[in-house]
Formats: sequence, C-alpha cells, structure tokens
Amino acid sequence: LTAETCRLESKLRSRQEILRRVSACTELEAQIQSFEREASNSDRLRGSSTKLLQEEQQRLRFRRRKARLMEDLLARITDWEGDHGERFVHRGIVMRDVLQQDLDDTMELGTLTLAQSATPPQPEDSVTKLSTSAAVPSPSVATSPVIARALAPAAPPGTG
Repeated sequence: LTAETCRLESKLRSRQEILRRVSACTELEAQIQSFEREASNSDRLRGSSTKLLQEEQQRLRFRRRKARLMEDLLARITDWEGDHGERFVHRGIVMRDVLQQDLDDTMELGTLTLAQSATPPQPEDSVTKLSTSAAVPSPSVATSPVIARALAPAAPPGTG
C-alpha cells in the first residue's frame, strides 16, 4: 500500500509540473493575443516608420518562444507517458496530439512568413502591400481552440 501511495504521489507531482508548464503556455498565449489586439489598431502607424518591422520582429520572437515551450512540453509529456504507460489526458483531451498539431501549425506559419519575406516584392506592389498590411494584421501565433479550452481555468463546480 505504501509503495502504491508513493507511486501515485510521484505521478501527481510529475503531472503538476507539466501542468505548470501548460500554464506558462497559457500566459504566453495571453501576451500574444494582447499584442495582436494592439497591433490591429491602425493608430499605431502614426509616428515611427519602423513600427511594422518591430511588430514583425516581435511576432517572430513570440513564435520562437512558443515553439520552444511546446517542444519542451511535448518532450515532457512523451517522457511522462513512457514512464506511466498511459496517455497524458487533461480535461478529456489527449494533450500530446493537440500540442503536436499546434506546434506543427506554428512552425508552418513561421515557414510561410519566412518564405514570403524571401521573395522580394515588385516595386509597384510594395506601396500597395504597405497600405494594405496596415489594415490586416500579420498572422499571429494563436493557439487552436482545442488547446485554449484545455488550458482554460476549470469552471467552479456547479457552474456548468
């Protein structure tokens, strides 16, 4: 009985550590969403002409940070699943599969953005692109709705 209690306590501690990292991902998502809300305000373009470049650099930093966090989480969840012989399920969601899909989407978004910037725009297109890019925010590094639901705080009992 004592051995089983120790095993379950160890399992619980390792799960809590993973969920703390999931919480860090949630906080990063909130920062990204806040940044994108601010970046969608057209008034931001008044003043410095380097604002769009700075925004794109910030998106790249967010994308890299998110990818590192997700890769770390995936490695830890994979290790956890191997150690415990079961899938890591949180609120009914198999986290590894969802995180892997979100990481793939984030990496693909980064590849598309880099591929777009590697192709130099035609002179007549650059004016049009600049004027339209102010109205349409660049792709963000937003999380899929499934992860957002899994990462959301639990509803208090009896609230639905």
